[in-house]
Amino acid sequence: MKNLLLSCCCALLLLTACSSNDDAPNVPLSKLQITHASPGNSGLDLTMDGLRVNNIPFNYLANSGYLDAYAGQRKFTANPAGGSGVLVEQQLQLTADKRYSMFLYDSGVKIKTLFLEDVFPNTEAGKAHIRFFHLAPDAPAVTIGYVSGGTFTPVFSNRSFETQATGTQNQGFTAVAAATYTIEVRRASDNMVVFSRPGVPLSEGKIYTFYARGLINSVTTPLGAEVIINR
Repeated sequence: MKNLLLSCCCALLLLTACSSNDDAPNVPLSKLQITHASPGNSGLDLTMDGLRVNNIPFNYLANSGYLDAYAGQRKFTANPAGGSGVLVEQQLQLTADKRYSMFLYDSGVKIKTLFLEDVFPNTEAGKAHIRFFHLAPDAPAVTIGYVSGGTFTPVFSNRSFETQATGTQNQGFTAVAAATYTIEVRRASDNMVVFSRPGVPLSEGKIYTFYARGLINSVTTPLGAEVIINR
């Protein structure tokens, strides 16, 4: 995990499956954010209720930002861009005025989804809020935290590769003092530092999602980490 990198996800402009017609009826909307974290799957075509969501391939590590989506039960699919065969098919229950994140993760044909409700915490003076998901299929359990004044403070301990159940447990945000930190990822089994990056800003009032991604011995999709600014 020596090459673990921390960088901001690039937002990809998507077309929502909702109508933009000014004469369309006023229907309840929710917000849905989609992230492609599945190594071995490059460009994807995404659909909602059979309508294309993206107008260009949704590439590995792309993040859509929050998109408007009709509330209710929606059928989501992901297919190889320009190809045939369904990689993911899932029914999503979206509630009006709520925010959701969906990660496409795991490798190759094992691609799966992590579907989460995003409940933003109240702003606290001097605080940022963060959460972390382990989406790197062949990486061991890790602890992630920060170094300040020479002391390592663990924030998320002994996190293993996520399932829907653990992802739901981990979907809440944790408050940390707003500051610029050295972020460390340590192997949970022996506390060995496997990644360290200085100068990571966590700003007051901001909400962040960190996630591990990639494969340990891959050249094209190496092990790394990303951060999404939720707000």
